[in-house]
Amino acid sequence: MGTLTIRIDDKLERLANLLAKGTKGDVADESVSDTVTDLIGYFVLFRILLDENNRSGRPMSVIEAEQKS
Repeated sequence: MGTLTIRIDDKLERLANLLAKGTKGDVADESVSDTVTDLIGYFVLFRILLDENNRSGRPMSVIEAEQKS
């Protein structure tokens, strides 16, 4: 979950910067809406990992998830 929490932290920092600057970020195509959408995706993944961790005592890897499909 460490990498995921780092990505969430990065996106939250980007959101704060975008809100402080208006929507004029450092990357030409970035917007508040795009950043919020990215955060929603990361939080969904985080919830899945939490659920898996609660069920089996550890998070399920992507490979394990594909094998269960």
